[in-house]
Amino acid sequence: MAARYRGYAPDLNVTGFHPVDGAVHLRGQGFPAQVVSLVAFHSGACFEADRRGLTAELNQFPDPDSVLLDAVTCADMLTSPDGDPVTAEARLADIFSRYSPGTPVSDAVNACAPELLACVDRCRHRFGSRPAGDSPRARRDRGDKPRPGPDEYVASVAVQELVR
Repeated sequence: MAARYRGYAPDLNVTGFHPVDGAVHLRGQGFPAQVVSLVAFHSGACFEADRRGLTAELNQFPDPDSVLLDAVTCADMLTSPDGDPVTAEARLADIFSRYSPGTPVSDAVNACAPELLACVDRCRHRFGSRPAGDSPRARRDRGDKPRPGPDEYVASVAVQELVR
């Protein structure tokens, strides 16, 4: 389902640019304008839109709230295409392994990588670390299940921020 809303589903492919295709689909489904814009602009989409000649298509959507956009981008950067938790650096390495230099995706991600990493750092700062009493040892002592690592925690809090 997440891939579908990311615009990766073939039946949603209109421009071949998943942020715009996903946003168009969500708008057609009646999703709130803020959600549609977050999908359209996530993870440095403006860089790739420029390289694909799709700036006008992207700009049909209003600019989203910057804090929420950080949260979506952070969650995207800390999640593999399969939905597994990864570091932001591993996510970038994965993107570069799948897209050859000179392609719009590779060139755009190369150009915006510093901003993507800065976004993750802003979320780490904004959302902090685990709450007191939620250390792995405290959870083990209470018999709770293991919790995700620090970046997984940041990504989950970022997603919670989105649904508020």
